[in-house]
Amino acid sequence: TGTRWVEDRKAEWGEENPLYIAKVLGEFPSDHPWSVVRMTDTYACRLEVPRSAKERMPAELGVDVGGGGDETIIRERNGMVAGREWREHSDKPEKISRLIIHAIKESGATSVKVDSIGIGAGVVGELRNLKELGLHNARIVGVNVSERAANPEKYFNLRSQLWWECGRLAAEDRAMDMSQMDNADATVAQLLETRYEHDIKGRVKIEPKDDIRKRLGRSPDNADALLLAYYTPRSSSTEWFEAILGRS
Repeated sequence: TGTRWVEDRKAEWGEENPLYIAKVLGEFPSDHPWSVVRMTDTYACRLEVPRSAKERMPAELGVDVGGGGDETIIRERNGMVAGREWREHSDKPEKISRLIIHAIKESGATSVKVDSIGIGAGVVGELRNLKELGLHNARIVGVNVSERAANPEKYFNLRSQLWWECGRLAAEDRAMDMSQMDNADATVAQLLETRYEHDIKGRVKIEPKDDIRKRLGRSPDNADALLLAYYTPRSSSTEWFEAILGRS
């Protein structure tokens, strides 16, 4: 029913989330001053625009590995176009890896970026073993977001860099096409909910995942998987966005 839908969105997104205000209340929301990703930018990124073959390459996956009851989320992206999403409710690396192998074969992904904290380290190891056995050919990249950023003078840690460059800047530059993205509303709501601040050194510091979970009762796993899909393990992910937009 309509009432159930509203209650579900209230529980999932939160009444103060800009997406809830827009889609449920029918009002025009204002961007929260400390939101990493802004509503106005996500609106533009969800518009359907014809994409060239160059803009749809390469096919890659981002994996946010669940733990403590959270789901594992696998997100596909084809160049700048966000695509399908796969989910697994398990804390067993071998079971998670089987779903990732399925996603690799379905998507043709050449690279898989995996959150390697906790259970994720076992998933990375399992996927590399399966590659040696010839079960897939994708490059497996373990990403520990608690580690030092490529630009430590600008970002508190790698998580902060990933959210700022692959979230805020990519959305600002329209380098992320979310018009065909699975589970779009839930993912966008999580993007809009996450906050940032500046630390004592003036660096961008993204709100910790545990703080978001305490505030909302859920974790931004879908958004984290999306950003991992767009992350390029170089000195800066913005280099890739510059290239895809024809600015390099």
